[in-house]
Amino acid sequence: MIKKGGLRMLDVAGVSHSFGHKKVLSNISFRIEKGSVLGLVGVNGAGKTTIIRLAVGLIKLSEGTIRVNGYSLEDNPREYQSKIGAVLEGKQNLYPRMSVLENLKYFACLRKMKKCNIKDRIEELESDLAIKAFMNKEVYALSNGMQQKAAIACSLIHEPELIFLDEPTLGLDYEAANLIHQYLLKLRKKGKSILITSHDFNFLNNVVDSALFLEDGQIRCIQNFKDIDLENERVNYKVVISGVHHFDHDCIISKQITDNYTELILECDKNTGLSDILRIFSDEKVISLEKKETTIKDIYLNMIGEQKNAK
Repeated sequence: MIKKGGLRMLDVAGVSHSFGHKKVLSNISFRIEKGSVLGLVGVNGAGKTTIIRLAVGLIKLSEGTIRVNGYSLEDNPREYQSKIGAVLEGKQNLYPRMSVLENLKYFACLRKMKKCNIKDRIEELESDLAIKAFMNKEVYALSNGMQQKAAIACSLIHEPELIFLDEPTLGLDYEAANLIHQYLLKLRKKGKSILITSHDFNFLNNVVDSALFLEDGQIRCIQNFKDIDLENERVNYKVVISGVHHFDHDCIISKQITDNYTELILECDKNTGLSDILRIFSDEKVISLEKKETTIKDIYLNMIGEQKNAK
């Protein structure tokens, strides 16, 4: 679901799944089109990883259909697998006693790449992911960040059209996470489609076009962030005012006071403009005023809050 009218790379329709008597997914349907990035968001146990494991074939699909570029894993496994690459959460993506280079060559052969193309492709990934310095080191001896970059390189060795990433920045320092962030933006520009799970909301906000919010194995909502301002009936503003103040306006939903200024978050009708906000605080020294865009974290926290209130 991201770009209307585009080539559909991933089509998930009516997927349900149970582990024993416990149903973990219920009637999941969504799609990702070429060049789009979709984030899966939800608490632990919501079903995010199960969706990815079903899509890559690690769990047998029992109900519903999953198609990649029109191919299903059941009817055309070779074409299906040739279109996808995946990095799963944890350290099970690589062979730890093999070097990074050996892993890359192994996965290239597994993907039946032509030998004449493997060397150039490895050199390209060395540069893009900054892994050249440890290509000959065994994977088990590498840091988490190095291992994650190596895992991403191996998953992309055959230049897949659709990439699954389960918590790609988990446990990484800022430098490593930022490199992966920049590389994913580059992949998107190349027309690659990506499905990401992550609890790093800032990372997701900077990478995804849309987010699918899961709750107890069901889709709560799918939000396209390009259209969100057109859909919302309310809009938030952030205003910083000089000095300490204790305003009690109805539109104030958040307040932070320091020795030198007061920071407010206002929730207003969508037709409220900056000039309207300035009139409210016309007697004060306004340091800054800006529209606060709705983020993945905002929707997630609202969803969690509604869930708690319902109990």
